[in-house]
Amino acid sequence: MARRMSRPPLPGPLTSLFALGAIILVGGCGAGGVSTAPVSGQITVNGKPLEAGSVAFHPDDKKGNTSTLVASSDVTQGKYTLYTKGKAGAPPGWYRVTVSEVEMLDSTNPVSKSKLNKSKYVDPAQAALAVEVTSNPPPGAYDLKLTVE
Repeated sequence: MARRMSRPPLPGPLTSLFALGAIILVGGCGAGGVSTAPVSGQITVNGKPLEAGSVAFHPDDKKGNTSTLVASSDVTQGKYTLYTKGKAGAPPGWYRVTVSEVEMLDSTNPVSKSKLNKSKYVDPAQAALAVEVTSNPPPGAYDLKLTVE
C-alpha cells in the first residue's frame, strides 16, 4: 500500500499577517532602528592623551534623555568614536560621560596606579562630565579634557 505524500497547508492570511508584523517589529528593534549622530573626539588627562581605556555616554534622564541605550567606545592614544548597538554614533540628547583607563600592571607590584579609575569620571551616577549630542556639533564638541590629582 503506497502512502500518498501531501503538501503542508499554505498559511492563512492571519498567519501571514502575523509573520509580517513580527519581521517589521524585530527589524525596528535592531541597530537600523536607532537614529544616531556621529560622535568622536579626543580624551586628555592632565593635558596628555589617554593612552588606552574606554568611554561611555549614559543617557541623562534629568536633562530629558529617556533613552536606555548607552553609547561606548574604546580609547586608543586619546581618540574615540562612539557606537550604539553596533551603529556609529549616539542618539541626540544629553549624556553623563564616564571614562576609564586600561593599565598595564607590573607583576611585581600589581597595585593600580591609575588616578583616573578612582576618580569622579568612573561612576555614571556621579559623572563630572555632561555632553549634549547634536546633529551639527561645533568642531571639538566631543573632546574631553579630564583633570585628576
